[in-house]
Amino acid sequence: MVLNALQRLGQATPAKTSYVSGFHLLPGSLALLPPTLTATFSSIDADAAYMAESKGKSWLSYQPRIKAKLDHGVLVVGEKTWEVRLKVVARADFDGDGIDDLLISIGQSATQGTFASTKLLLMTRMTPTSRLVTLERLQ
Repeated sequence: MVLNALQRLGQATPAKTSYVSGFHLLPGSLALLPPTLTATFSSIDADAAYMAESKGKSWLSYQPRIKAKLDHGVLVVGEKTWEVRLKVVARADFDGDGIDDLLISIGQSATQGTFASTKLLLMTRMTPTSRLVTLERLQ
């Protein structure tokens, strides 16, 4: 998976069209984010998040109790038992369709205990005001 992410970075080209150029990860953007950005502690959690996204749910409608804040430019989202730290690490056309994509790093951890992991998601959106959609999990 790491090789896939590095390959994607190496193949990235400037996009002809961008619907993410003005997009920023902010506490107020939870309704524009997909559920796949949530903490997933098992394949069941991950499958449920992908299913919710496929049904058109936003992260906020999928988990209405989540809270968000900015911490030194990183969006921190969580509930009582988990926390996710989101950062856009690259913007480019990663899949060759001419549309700008985002490579988002997601650091997830349990707030009590020692679990922590990181994943990379390739995301885009198809209009300037639409919700982000997951194209691929790279790590």
